[in-house]
Amino acid sequence: MTPLHDNLKDLQYDIKVQTHDGEEVYRTVTLLSDSGAQSLHGRGTRVWKVVRVKDGEAVGDPVVLKDSWVDLDRPREGAILQEICGMAASEPVDKTLSDALLTVECYGDVVIDGDGDRCIDRTTRMNLSDLPTHGSDTDTVVIKLLLHCHHKVHHRVVFKEICQTIQQLVSFHDKFRVLGQTSIILKALHGFGWVHRDISSGNILMDSFGRAKLVDLEYAKKLDGGDSVAETQVGTSKYMAVEVGARGYRFRPPLDLPPIPKDYILRSTDFDSISEGDSALNIPPPPRPILPIPIRGPVTPFRYNPIHDFESLWWLATHFMLKIEALYINEQGPPPARSLDELREQRNWSLFLSYDRTERLIALSDSDKFQEILCSLHPSVKPYGLALDTWRSRITCAHRQAQQTPILNADAAMRGLYDAFSQDLFTMANALARKTVVTEESEKERLAQLTAAAEVQGTSATKRRLDTQIESHEDDRNPGGIDVATPPHKKARIVRPVRAILVEGPAARTRSRTKANAR
Repeated sequence: MTPLHDNLKDLQYDIKVQTHDGEEVYRTVTLLSDSGAQSLHGRGTRVWKVVRVKDGEAVGDPVVLKDSWVDLDRPREGAILQEICGMAASEPVDKTLSDALLTVECYGDVVIDGDGDRCIDRTTRMNLSDLPTHGSDTDTVVIKLLLHCHHKVHHRVVFKEICQTIQQLVSFHDKFRVLGQTSIILKALHGFGWVHRDISSGNILMDSFGRAKLVDLEYAKKLDGGDSVAETQVGTSKYMAVEVGARGYRFRPPLDLPPIPKDYILRSTDFDSISEGDSALNIPPPPRPILPIPIRGPVTPFRYNPIHDFESLWWLATHFMLKIEALYINEQGPPPARSLDELREQRNWSLFLSYDRTERLIALSDSDKFQEILCSLHPSVKPYGLALDTWRSRITCAHRQAQQTPILNADAAMRGLYDAFSQDLFTMANALARKTVVTEESEKERLAQLTAAAEVQGTSATKRRLDTQIESHEDDRNPGGIDVATPPHKKARIVRPVRAILVEGPAARTRSRTKANAR
């Protein structure tokens, strides 16, 4: 990466991308995204709009270059995209998936002095139980720390399409419409035997034609378990499925406990038959029979499944719904103002469901809890919340149905849900297209505009009032409106600065002399 000049306000780079056939050079045009790039933990992703450079000159159409640090032992995103697109191309009947993925132009790891640019991410938290409990076994500590660290490699990939993330879209109509398209895309992706594992607002895009694009497939995985990559917790926390965050199943049926024998229940002691010298504590209780330990059938380890992707999409729609504070039709004007307590409660729920795992689990599995959340919404937004509550119930039912057997059957549990959820999201989008959406950001912008307009209006009104006072003062002092010199024997009664009018010439002296004679 080479800077072209020292101007920090308009800094450009020539970035090399190492490929299998050599290297390509791209020149940055503008920075599209650097969210989280300054964090010590993460992938440090930066995305630029770039153009290819040939012989020192920029040529061709603009493309997108993604620069990030990825896990060393994982397949690269470009290779995964090419593999999935190759599978989709083998079945021309369904092009939904191939149309929803970005086109890879080139990709490769960064090479410095003939070796890969690598590092170790040591910011991963480690459980205290993993540390040695006695002695000073330094080698054991080092080995355990290395096992819990993530080995990263610097990687770059170039895509041909330039898109916007769903988070950057201003229109909620476009947001819910793109979510509806994403539900169909997930159906195609899961049908090809893959799961995305990181459905979030930054990984769903919209291109210039209004079509949804699914990106960041670095952590995508085959459902058949053909790859040798270990199952790890991945995804964005605020949109992550609750089971993925807990790393365990939460909707499995309870154990079938055998009936308790009748003689296992202790009868109450007859205290009347105990003499004064005896103690109830010295009376031996009747023997307890040994209960058989309930044994469940073989249970497979926790694995990410398509329902988790679908749940993440639901969390994303719920997050957008909680951002809507009111809706109104333009002809009817804005709705009545809400109390600050109601607004604060709705905003707090948005935060709790984003970062509190306990609240997220209760909100997903408990209908009463989600109804409490809906009570904080504006009446115009509640119909959207009720629709998402219905889907909350259907998602939990899908989890329970899939977890009835030791080997999960997510395909049967998800049958028919993709299309129905997509249709409901499209219905929400069409309803939002005819209404004005009030959010916290829009209210801040509106209040700022009103404040600025009031300041301008107040300044103009003050200026007009002062001008009126000045003109009135001049009329009282000089009915003719001409400023003449005050006679030296009279005391000036001007109490504030007034506008001075320069009077020169014989005509002005004649008028002044005429007015003086008239007095």
